[in-house]
Amino acid sequence: MGDAPDRFILACAQAALDVPLARYMDWAFDALSGLVRFEAAGWGIGTHTPPVTHFVHLLGVPPELLLAYEAGVAEIDYIRQASAARPGVTINDFDIRDSFPDAAAEIDARISAPFALAQTLATTLPAEAGLVHFILLWRRTRFDPFSEADRQLAERLKPHMVAGWRVAQRLHLMQRAAGGDLGHHALVDRLGALHSFDNGFVRLVRRAFPDWGGGRLPDALGTLLPKGGTVPGLSLGVERSGALLALTVRAQRPDPLTPAERAAAELYAAGLGYRAVAERLERAPGTVRNQIARAYKRLGVNTKVALAERLAKLS
Repeated sequence: MGDAPDRFILACAQAALDVPLARYMDWAFDALSGLVRFEAAGWGIGTHTPPVTHFVHLLGVPPELLLAYEAGVAEIDYIRQASAARPGVTINDFDIRDSFPDAAAEIDARISAPFALAQTLATTLPAEAGLVHFILLWRRTRFDPFSEADRQLAERLKPHMVAGWRVAQRLHLMQRAAGGDLGHHALVDRLGALHSFDNGFVRLVRRAFPDWGGGRLPDALGTLLPKGGTVPGLSLGVERSGALLALTVRAQRPDPLTPAERAAAELYAAGLGYRAVAERLERAPGTVRNQIARAYKRLGVNTKVALAERLAKLS
């Protein structure tokens, strides 16, 4: 297997930046399946004390599994109990089921046989505020148990899946708070040589500069250092980060307002009334009122505060 686990760990860190939150769990299971063989999986978030599940993502099994589980298995789930008792340790059901014959028989009847989930690797990983992640890997038949090597490898890799998900979640929340546009990022030195970047940064830059070879910023972007600015199709924000420069690049969107509407809207958002804006711009008050009304409609806002915030994002 060589350095495949190390590549998986690095891939989880990169995917946290590049894979949308809604797709991250599927991505992680797909990547893990290249190292630990399984036919189905589940990723839950909740608490063990009491045993409450807030969210479950299933792969390879129908949602009816959850109904069957809550209908009588949750209270006798010795696999979950063993996993909860040893956070971070991956439990192989094959190793412990003989110690719980009655519960194992009940789970076999309600879950294993109906849904063809005969072998289980279960891991509990603490999150924050009392929440835990519990990740389950399943094989279909009783004659194909997970090995000790499988268990150890899953135990090593699952924490990196959760760490990546938590980063992806934070980025998702930040993007929502920022109106869905955080841009893409890179670190460069003052000569424009790239030190790190996300894949979205590369995509945006190559869209604007198709012949760009990488390694160093295109000359047109390099001339914007260290203050930032715009080039056709891109806007570049720059902040100092130690000896390097932290870049944020965004696709430059067409301005939804005409120049006349933007001028009126900016003065109005800054606190001037209709007549004051009209006097400043030497326009009729009725014209200014109509221009600001169109700006409200085109920007999808209905208050002066929201207008100011939307204009700032377009700047």
